[in-house]
Amino acid sequence: MKRNGDGDEMRREEFLRLLRELRRMLQSLDRLVEAALDLTYRLEGTTARQAQELEEILRAQARHGVHSIHFLPSNGDGRARVRVGDFPEFKLSQKLVHLLAILALDSAPHVDRFIGWKTRRYVAKELGVRMNRSYTPRDVSQAVHVLRAALRKREINPYLVDSTPQGVRLRLIASSDDRA
Repeated sequence: MKRNGDGDEMRREEFLRLLRELRRMLQSLDRLVEAALDLTYRLEGTTARQAQELEEILRAQARHGVHSIHFLPSNGDGRARVRVGDFPEFKLSQKLVHLLAILALDSAPHVDRFIGWKTRRYVAKELGVRMNRSYTPRDVSQAVHVLRAALRKREINPYLVDSTPQGVRLRLIASSDDRA
């Protein structure tokens, strides 16, 4: 019996040693992730603080919204052309153009000067009809992320696409509201 107790104690000691080693490895991994992020910012010529300040500026600018969005005929390459506000026109995939068009619909009640919020379920249903396939609210969240990335790539404020856990909208000033 005593030998069994010694074996349990040895296993316990080994378990605790492995647990301490795992903790050290996780701490090292955290430091490695922080260093990788810092290196990424440096390579981009931006510090983490500068990146945060830029994001705050973009969010503040997006609060003003845009007055217009124009969907222009495609050049036949399967991508549609879009112009948001006074920004230059750019091309988007059909899925993202449909998403943007759905977000631009003035079909929901207004809570402020912008067109109303739409639930992800509503957007998923509308996108499914337009694209002839099924979409989930999670698919909508992912598509919103891709749309924001596409806007950012074209130097258009990604925060013009607004989202909360309850829904999404485009910060497009409603046509009944002509205030600047």
